[in-house]
Amino acid sequence: MRNHSCHSSTSSSSIARQDPVKQQMFLKGLPVSHRCDQSSILIITAEAIAFDAIYPVDIPTLIQLNGDTMSYIDALPNEILTKIIALSLRSAQHPTPLHLIPDHANDLGRLQLVCWRWNDIAVSTPHLWTLIHLYLPRPHLSKSGLKLWLARSKTLFIHVSIVFEPVESDKGLCGEESNHKLLDALCLSLPRWKTARFQLQSGAGAQFSEKLLTRAENLEHLALTRLTSDESAVQVIMKLADAPHLRSLEVRDVNVARVAKAITKWLPLNQLARLCIKGCYNYWTGIHHVCRYCHSLEWLDLEFRTLEPSSDPWEGPVAIFSFPELRLLRITIENTPSADLLSMLFFDCPQVELLSMSMTFPDPNIGLLDFVDGFISGLDRPPHVLRLASIPVEDMETFFINVSQADIPVVVVDVDRNEITSEEWCTIRDLPLKCQSVRLAEPAIGSSEMQLGWWEGDEFLPPMVEKFFSDESVSPLDLRLR
Repeated sequence: MRNHSCHSSTSSSSIARQDPVKQQMFLKGLPVSHRCDQSSILIITAEAIAFDAIYPVDIPTLIQLNGDTMSYIDALPNEILTKIIALSLRSAQHPTPLHLIPDHANDLGRLQLVCWRWNDIAVSTPHLWTLIHLYLPRPHLSKSGLKLWLARSKTLFIHVSIVFEPVESDKGLCGEESNHKLLDALCLSLPRWKTARFQLQSGAGAQFSEKLLTRAENLEHLALTRLTSDESAVQVIMKLADAPHLRSLEVRDVNVARVAKAITKWLPLNQLARLCIKGCYNYWTGIHHVCRYCHSLEWLDLEFRTLEPSSDPWEGPVAIFSFPELRLLRITIENTPSADLLSMLFFDCPQVELLSMSMTFPDPNIGLLDFVDGFISGLDRPPHVLRLASIPVEDMETFFINVSQADIPVVVVDVDRNEITSEEWCTIRDLPLKCQSVRLAEPAIGSSEMQLGWWEGDEFLPPMVEKFFSDESVSPLDLRLR
């Protein structure tokens, strides 16, 4: 790294443009040098800032308004630096599975070490301190550190995620006494919780729920993930039930059939705008029981899956899923035992605008396209965006012909080239030319997620559409709800 005085604009531009690795490291919150200070000459250009940004238009526009497209890191306007720091952190608005959440405290700490001015901005920007993640029994924060964290977030709402690792000690499932004090301090801020995500092991639910002494009056999003005990789920649900502003519920890897009664009894399902139930097995009856009470949904993500295709878990009449206000719907059906079972699912969602379907069946006579045709025919109007996965190659051409007559603005078909032959790829790669609204999506290199061009309608935020079709869940904070 050179000193400011011996650095020219030409060499600055060269370094910034010719070293994208350093740009990417910086934008991911990893300082290029462990000993950065105000004499560093790390240059940020408009291209570099947009390299890995969630909203890449905002910062370059701000820089252009300031009359220069590059500047020293300690000379950029406060507004730009604040955005850079925020984009470099893992935001609670784009949650990952709880066990994959990075060490947010260390990320923020590294950014504070870039230079004194960055530290001053981080400390004086409350919204940077609104995400709190505890991994017990080995948290990265002490009780005093947590209190400082909460103090720096001022009176803003906070987003809390807590993972209880399956390690038991003589101090209980939370581990050492210091961890109990840490939870006590965090739970005192319950009225400020806006997002709560929990992964609780067997028995931890009772210990944790005892600490929830006040009302979650501002809680909007509740996520229960990988609960190894039905009692853990029920205990937490009961304590967080009095949440007048709850708008979103996410349930993953939970026996929904067993906790459905607690969910419907305690949680205000009639006011939910978003519901996600995924990663659960043999729960057809449970999911229908929950959905019957969700009258105001605008976003729905359901995953139907059975462990043993030979066994039919459905015991009841036709399941009608009626959501008059629903706009975004994603359905994943795996290992459906029979065509008769599939015919028992009826979706009445006349207002759907974004639709994603993925289905795999052990019975080759059950067709995705027939199910999709029946679904779309029940809509008041075609969806704006339709995304399909698991379409057999031999059905592709027929599908493209049919969809060209359906008046759907954007149709995306997932194609994993690792699952098809070169000959099959040559057959389908030119099919979109027959239907201009159709595009093929492929997984990114080293990723299982499909890459999708953004929908450009004014009704939706582009990142929201991208997240909606990705493999991970979406927080309601991503949605521009009407």
